[in-house]
Amino acid sequence: MTTPAGQLTIRLQPGNGRQPVAIESTRPQYLARLFNGKPLEEALQAIPLLFNICRGAQSVAAVRAAEQALGWPPAQCREQNRETLLQLEMLHEHLWKLLMDLPPSLGLAARQTEMAAASRQLGQSIKHLRQHNCTLQAPGVPGDAQAAELLPDRALINTLQHLLFGETGAAADRWEGLAAGAGLAGALLRALAPLDWVSAIRPEAPPAMARAAVGSLLAAETPNHYIQLHLPAGSGFESGPLLRMGAHPPLEAACRRPAQCLSLRLVALLLETDKLLRDLYPAPRHKSGEVAPPQSGCCQVETSRGRLTHALSLASDRSTQALVKKIVVLSPTDWHFHSRGIVANLLSEQPAADSDKRYRGAELLIKLINPCCAYRLTLVEGGTQRARRYA
Repeated sequence: MTTPAGQLTIRLQPGNGRQPVAIESTRPQYLARLFNGKPLEEALQAIPLLFNICRGAQSVAAVRAAEQALGWPPAQCREQNRETLLQLEMLHEHLWKLLMDLPPSLGLAARQTEMAAASRQLGQSIKHLRQHNCTLQAPGVPGDAQAAELLPDRALINTLQHLLFGETGAAADRWEGLAAGAGLAGALLRALAPLDWVSAIRPEAPPAMARAAVGSLLAAETPNHYIQLHLPAGSGFESGPLLRMGAHPPLEAACRRPAQCLSLRLVALLLETDKLLRDLYPAPRHKSGEVAPPQSGCCQVETSRGRLTHALSLASDRSTQALVKKIVVLSPTDWHFHSRGIVANLLSEQPAADSDKRYRGAELLIKLINPCCAYRLTLVEGGTQRARRYA
């Protein structure tokens, strides 16, 4: 079955010395061509509709790239609201991962009641902020200044903090402090430990989008062609919570040496979730966009899964009547799940183990790095095959 977002096929082949892990993708590489020659405003309205996941981040990245191409600085309150939107959407995605997706994979109960309460509040706020702050507005037009009123209430935040981290919170200077906690965070880390393995791969950040890089991205035939030119051999770029939280005491030293592959990424996810719950008041200010060639724009935003890039070029500079020459969307999934990317390399490091442990470990790594599309995970070992599709 095919979907508009495509699908990943991840195949574990421990008996294949040349290619122990194979990743194939049916993610559409030419989808953005739908907007070539279209009016800019029409393209901006349609782009978020193509994505079921991180729709707010897609909207923000697209409109910021368009504003840069037009030379239109947005109102400060609109930028503040966009940052709030990005944080709320990231928090919602993190909570879904921690409360609903990971627990059943580790023999724990999903927390449906708490997730439903969070989704009600966060979903309404995300929808409002996206509708009112992600459209083109000429310079000088005031924005919607209601972001502070749309933040989740303190009672919900306190409930989520206690559920995840217990009475002590997540302010632990040591990795062991989280694993020993009484909340869901500690339970997840303890259940994860028997399936973990030591990885010698050091995570690297994706390249910055300097002016030359933006031009190269816009000139590439597809996002995959651009990635093939820039992907480092033997490791692969990784963004997301691990990159953003790398300076936190439990992670800083671990990122410089061989470390537990799964626990490292779960700790990063937990610490970033705690930071979001603590720091939603107020949202941070947004830095300026990337430097782009004339009549072009580029914006990178941080999503729950990693760094999302939108680049576009215009065929003319007639303000909102400008026609799109080209749009490129480069998602974290494109980097992480490339056939030579970080996921393939990390899975290749899995030590010899029984098939159930190998499969469950791979499943958890994929869930932690978190593709934005469906995937099928298959293990072929000893003449037998185990496979499952994940929506």
